[in-house]
Amino acid sequence: MSCSKSNPLISIAYADYFHLFSGLEPASTTIGSPSHFSILLTQIPHSNDTIGGTTLTNQAVCDQKVLERGGSSRGKEMQKLGDFKLPQFFNYPPYFTLQPVRDTREKQVQLWKELILDYCRTQNIFVIGLEDEFPLFTNQVIERSLSHEAKGTFLSALVSEGRAEWIDKGHKKCLILWHRIQDWADIILRFVKETGLEESVMTIEEIRSGIESRGTELHGMDRTVLMRALRLLEQKGKAAIFKGSSADDEGVKFSV
Repeated sequence: MSCSKSNPLISIAYADYFHLFSGLEPASTTIGSPSHFSILLTQIPHSNDTIGGTTLTNQAVCDQKVLERGGSSRGKEMQKLGDFKLPQFFNYPPYFTLQPVRDTREKQVQLWKELILDYCRTQNIFVIGLEDEFPLFTNQVIERSLSHEAKGTFLSALVSEGRAEWIDKGHKKCLILWHRIQDWADIILRFVKETGLEESVMTIEEIRSGIESRGTELHGMDRTVLMRALRLLEQKGKAAIFKGSSADDEGVKFSV
């Protein structure tokens, strides 16, 4: 990979990348500081380099190296999203762009899968819309947002592992299964045993929003996920679902 030495901005940009990769402090804290390297790199001629058989531009090569080394975030960082602590990679710009090298992209996808599941679990979120504003998909501090393609790639990876499902045919809304349906069924059974509700009848809404479920993962649970978990228990002979005159009247009797 090469670049013209006649442009001082280019030299500064690559000098800062060298320091970034080597873990040393940058030679300059003004124009050439790491906080400016993404801007400076846009001025670098796009000569090509090859990594792992994939031809990359200079920008992609630099992103690749940042990812390989785990990045080095200096300056402003976004530490939390509300009460949720963000992982370190969330402050590295390359992670917001789909990486062209297979091994690097696999690492990137894995990190985003874990982040999405963890965030949805702690915030009790069950549905993500690709066209809706979702807090995780933008880092305002480093001014980076995931593209529509990147969002779809990360969610599709969760779907392929059984940790999410597309709700619509157009793949615009995704149901997040931070617990698999079998795991939700097990959680329901533990809840029933711990609260002494064996052989008792409860309405579906009591499970989702009743006093007994407060402080548990069942409180505020998505109705679709809850019904699927209850039907699984019914198939195993551990629950019987009763239909009422309306959805609010539906009930279930447990046989634990």
